[in-house]
Amino acid sequence: MSSSPLLHKVSLLEANVIKKNFRKARLRVALCYPNVYRVGMSSLAVHIIYNILNSIEGVLCERFFFLGRDVEPLSLEESRRLIEFDVILFTISYEIDLVNVINMLKSANIPILRKDREGKDYPIIGAGGIVVMENPRILEEIMDILFIGDAEVLLPKFIDIMLSLDFSTYRNTPRLLSELAHLDGICVPMLLKNYDKVKCVFVNDLDKVPYPVRQVVLLEGPKDFTPIYGRSFLMEISRGCPYWCRFCLLSYIYKPCRMRSISVVKSIVDRGLRYAKSDKVVLISSAIGNYPYLIDLLSWLVEEKGVKLSIPSMRIDKLTYEIADLIHKGGQRTMTFAPETASERLMEIIGKGISFDELFNGIKVCREVGFNNIKLYFMVGLPGERMSDIRAIVDLIREVINAGFKTRESVRVAITPFIPKPHTPFQWLPMERLKVLKDKIRLLRKEIGTDSRVRLTVYNPYEALIQAILSKGDRRLCEALIKVDLLGGSIRAWRTVIQEMKLDGIAYKHISPDEELPWDLVETNVPKSLLKSQYEVISSLI
Repeated sequence: MSSSPLLHKVSLLEANVIKKNFRKARLRVALCYPNVYRVGMSSLAVHIIYNILNSIEGVLCERFFFLGRDVEPLSLEESRRLIEFDVILFTISYEIDLVNVINMLKSANIPILRKDREGKDYPIIGAGGIVVMENPRILEEIMDILFIGDAEVLLPKFIDIMLSLDFSTYRNTPRLLSELAHLDGICVPMLLKNYDKVKCVFVNDLDKVPYPVRQVVLLEGPKDFTPIYGRSFLMEISRGCPYWCRFCLLSYIYKPCRMRSISVVKSIVDRGLRYAKSDKVVLISSAIGNYPYLIDLLSWLVEEKGVKLSIPSMRIDKLTYEIADLIHKGGQRTMTFAPETASERLMEIIGKGISFDELFNGIKVCREVGFNNIKLYFMVGLPGERMSDIRAIVDLIREVINAGFKTRESVRVAITPFIPKPHTPFQWLPMERLKVLKDKIRLLRKEIGTDSRVRLTVYNPYEALIQAILSKGDRRLCEALIKVDLLGGSIRAWRTVIQEMKLDGIAYKHISPDEELPWDLVETNVPKSLLKSQYEVISSLI
């Protein structure tokens, strides 16, 4: 157990913290998550990277989180400063957190721009995660290195090179960076040419890579520091998605879908629960219903191990009575599904592939099994969407209520504005204008937002616009991030900068399929020709 001496001036007691001798370490790595502790420690990526780095002899890794605006980040392990480390690595899950990356560096008195650090005694700074894989261009002028792919493949090779050279001699020099640039999946902006491509590098066999069995667990701390899933063990059973939903970045960028064998999953869970200080297991998968051993796994977890389960979401067409019953026996009381739309026409456009008969059959199963609540995710602002499609969401919610979910806030509805994502067939299409989005959201608030049986949450349309700009932007976004940070990092700051730099055109532009895109730098396993053919299908349906 380890007590963190300073985090927002709050003491946290954690189990499974790894502490090494700082002075004796050959390479010291600062692992930074640019959001608060609660969000960062809910990220499996943080646990994976932390365990990989600390498992390598001679390498020390300590964690940093966003402590608040203009507050210098300090490591949880020993309250060290970022400047004391040889390497600073950011893992970035959400576009909106990019401004926190800027603020963390600035608060640590480290120059934000790469050119201001070149040839000087500063740590090497790198970044990875889905946001970097999606579009690395916006971080080109900030980062020394960008990781495009899975940490389990990239980090060991990166560390091998760092340790093979005399780091004290070659720290942040062209020689070191040129060595790193030879690695697949690593982008070195300083050496990047206009038409260079960086191939995404993925784990081929999940059974053959290390898994963080000994995950850091919060034992004592304020309630608002508790990770999203509570005290639990995070178990990833698959990575990538077998479906081709046309709007979904994960469906395209993480192809192919890879599954862990049930024997390996059981072994990991058996070992992990010894350290977790909890009997709760969170199953992580983009398509949990497609896991071929799901019923066997759920039966083993619930009936043999007696653990509590958390399954964040699954496709409703894959839900059977047996699966629902096992999840319910595991203690989960809310089932979450993402129909995305209540229109069959839009369902065809987005390629979701779920019928409304399947949807209501799944709702009926949940009611029969005994679930108290249903949570449903919808998007608004889809290409080709009409106000009648929004009214269809209202009608669908009322049918869910009539199916038996009639108690207070038993139907949870989450509305998110549609954001066209890079590397998907929608990447060439514009986001819907804010005024139209607000009209659609206003209708939903009026029709279902006042119903006591419904808990309606809506993602801020302006934040969605910011996310769209950050997803599809280019090098100009570096300047924008710095300006937003200087103005306080708020939504108001974003409004000012977007207006001043005329950035909303990035989100609202209808791009020609023949145009070179900023994120074409990243070469995924899905050819652009396939995206174009799917774009043509979308265009014919709108």
